[in-house]
This record gives sequence, C-alpha cells and structure tokens, in this order.
Amino acid sequence: MRKATAELPATLFSGATVRRWEPLLAKQHGVLMWSLMEEAGQQAWQAFHQRWPNAESLAVVCGRGNNAGDAYVLARCALNNGLQVRVLQMQPERPLKGDAKIAQQQYLDAGGHIETAEPGRLAGVSHIVDGLLGTGFEGELRSDFSRMIVAINEASAEVLSLDLPSGLNGDNGFAGEDVVSADLTVTFVGVKLGLLTGAAASCCGDIRLAPLAIGHSLASQVRPDAMKISYQDYRHHLKPRQADSHKGHHGRIAVIGGNHGMPGAVRLASEAALRSGAGLVSIISRYENLPLIQAGRPELMLWGSDIADMEVYQRVGWGQVVLCGPGLGSGDWAFHMWRVAQNAERPLVMDADALNILAKNPCRRDDWVLTPHPGEAARLLGVENADVQRDRFKAVRDLQQKYGGVVVLKGPGTLIFDGETMLVAPVGNPGLATGGSGDVLSGIIASLLAQGLSLMDAAACGVCLHGEAADIAAEGGQRGMLASDLMPYIRQLVNPED
Repeated sequence: MRKATAELPATLFSGATVRRWEPLLAKQHGVLMWSLMEEAGQQAWQAFHQRWPNAESLAVVCGRGNNAGDAYVLARCALNNGLQVRVLQMQPERPLKGDAKIAQQQYLDAGGHIETAEPGRLAGVSHIVDGLLGTGFEGELRSDFSRMIVAINEASAEVLSLDLPSGLNGDNGFAGEDVVSADLTVTFVGVKLGLLTGAAASCCGDIRLAPLAIGHSLASQVRPDAMKISYQDYRHHLKPRQADSHKGHHGRIAVIGGNHGMPGAVRLASEAALRSGAGLVSIISRYENLPLIQAGRPELMLWGSDIADMEVYQRVGWGQVVLCGPGLGSGDWAFHMWRVAQNAERPLVMDADALNILAKNPCRRDDWVLTPHPGEAARLLGVENADVQRDRFKAVRDLQQKYGGVVVLKGPGTLIFDGETMLVAPVGNPGLATGGSGDVLSGIIASLLAQGLSLMDAAACGVCLHGEAADIAAEGGQRGMLASDLMPYIRQLVNPED
C-alpha cells in the first residue's frame, strides 16, 4: 500500500454523504460555508507548496462549481506567495455563483487575471491545478471538458487535483476514456469512496485528506459508507502459537480442483494454505495430477477422484473448511466435484471455475466466501464486465444479495462485503496480474477460516496478507513476478514480530 494511502483515515464516504452533511456540520460548528472553501483552497496550496517547493509558476484550470472556488483560493495563495499564476476558466463569459464567485473576485482583486480555458494554453506548463470537476460529477463528460482533460494529461506537467481527478466518479471509482492523471489529489472533509478502487489506482497519485473544520466531526458523528483496511488492522489475529499445539489445532482443509492439465492452480492454493498456517491440507484432484503435485510439495496430502468415486464425500467431509475451484475446469467431472463441495456442509471458499459453475447453477449460502474477479462477477450477475467496473460497489452488493455469505470483488481496491459492512482494501500492485495470484488468495482465506477466523475476518485478513506479500515481492520488480514468489512473504507476515 502506498504510504500516502496508508496514512489516510479508515472512514470512507460517498460524495453525496459529504455534500449532505457539510452544511449541517458547518452550522453545528458555527462555520460559514465560505470559510470552508477558503480553508480548502489554503490547505490545497500548502499541499502543493510542500510537494513542489521550487515551483515558480502554475496553471489553474477551473470549472464552474464549488471546485472552481477552491481553485481560485489556491490561485490567490500562489499569487500572494510570488508564483506566476495563470487561471484558465471554462466559459468565463458566464458568471460564477455563490461562494465560488466570491473566491474568483478575491483572486482578481489580488491582481490575478483570467483566460479562457483552451487546450493550447497548457503547452509548456510545468505545474497544473485541476479544479474542473468536483464530487458531483457523474455520467458522461461534455466535449469541452474532455478536451481540457486530454490537454492536461498531454502537458507533461506535475498535476494536483482538487477533491478528485476530473473525470473520476468519487462514489464508485469509475472513469471513462478521459480522466485527469494526477500526481497528487487533495480531497476535502472526508475520503471519498471512489478514490480507493477501480480506475482511481491509475489516476489519483498520492492522496491527502484536508479535513477542514468539520472533517473530524464527520468521521465521529456520521456512519461511514465503507472502511479502508490494511494488513496492520489484522495483525492481532495472527497470534503466536501455544507451545503445546499440534497440527490438529490449526485446521484441516480439503481443496478441490485440478482438472486435466491444470495441477498448478490447486497446488498454488494448497501451498498458500499451508504457508498461511493451516495444519493439514488435502487435495482432491484428477489422478493424473497427483504425481506432479506431490513431487513439488510432499507436505500436501492427495486424493485422486473420478465421477464414480463415492468415497470422495467422506474425504471432503474430513476438511473443516472446503476450498473449491482452482483449476477445476468445466465438464462433467468439474460439475460433480462442485456438487460434492456444495454438499459437504462445511464453510466453503469458492473461486475461479467454481464461480463459473455457480453462475450457471445459482444458489445462496450464508457460510461461504466467494472471490470473483470482475469477469467472474459479471458472469455471476449476468451482466457485462464493463457493468461491474462501472460501479464496483453496486456489483459487490448485488452479488452478496443474490448469493449470500461474504463476497470479495477482486481488482484494484478490492471490495469485501457481507451484507452489512463494506470494506475497501487498496492493497497489492500490478505484479499480481499473472496466473495463479487468485489461487494463492483463495488458499490464504481458506487457511484463516480453518484457523478459526470468521468469514468476514478471514476474507479481509486474507486480502490484506495477499496484498502485503505482493508489495514485498514486488520490491524486486513487478514485471515477471510470479504467484509463487509470494510464498516466503506470506509465511513472514503470518508471524508478525509484535
């Protein structure tokens, strides 16, 4: 997790929640809304100056809402501190309204000038403040805003975005084709949901919160729409083992998967379960896969099974937790093994091909964890992949409502939802974009379940462990990183020093 992200508060809010509570909390504190805008612009200027202390000039690109007011306050602060400031205003012939108009006039009174926002006027600019759009943006961009966003990104400048990078939906992290690529985003009052999931990972840069006079009251008085989590939040679950413990104390897992030619997925998931602390792991797979799996990891127990094998029910029932899906494939054998897992009456983790079978045979359970990536989520919901990514929060809610249990919607800013609590885990890195990474995650979650964690804690802790291990592994470079590279760091992380 980026250092700046780790330093953000855990409470996350939708833009609508912040807009609804801002005037109420301002009144409670005896603060004028204008004072909040002034403070926002000043804190954004301080963040700019701290990040780029040697900057001599900047261009401020303004829209027409309160975001423009924040931008004008920043522009005035920069002007008063000796910087050369150019303000590029969208549709300057139309007067601004309310507090934004006051901020604009104060900038003009300080000696500032306003130009019409045109893409060509950003050529050669070294620093840009993006004040085009705020938290109220949703839907499609107007063409003139799209052109300015493209110009900002093509300017090869350092960019600070106010509240959100323009073009990003602050409620769900969706961005269309055009979104400002910021180096630093200063968000106000509360951290917005969309800053930590979906497209935000590619366009926000470092994120800083300027809580203003009311931010602490928002965090303490208003129920958050979601919570940010990290590995540090779950270390207390990873206590040292008792000196007299044995393998039976740490959980038994039955792992089902590995169809023809796919021993690797089930092997990765099972080894991850062992590396996460499971006492015993038994794999149920195709007979042909058993020698390949055992040659690489003799600590794993193996059971070959075909469709006619009735003893497999007993073998799966041996597990205190069942993991089904890695390398499961499709066809009669895969469906048979999926049904075996369903009938085991054990807490269940379903991943990969098991989710594809579930999409064709929908059912609901309260005692499972589902771990879809966006493509699998789309199949489970009967929608397109783009629909899932357009609103990841809606997708994970729809999945949980339809299938029950705990749903882990993987991707940048993984979402974890149990029907009541929404968690956002901005963990991991693009090095995980390789085959087998999801299998490792499912093994970790199953292991934590078998060691006694609740469904929600196992899912959340597993996601954070997986992401933290990936960040350590990526210190050697993200490109070329393998899923198996995470194993030594998983072992390290489940044994915290304090």
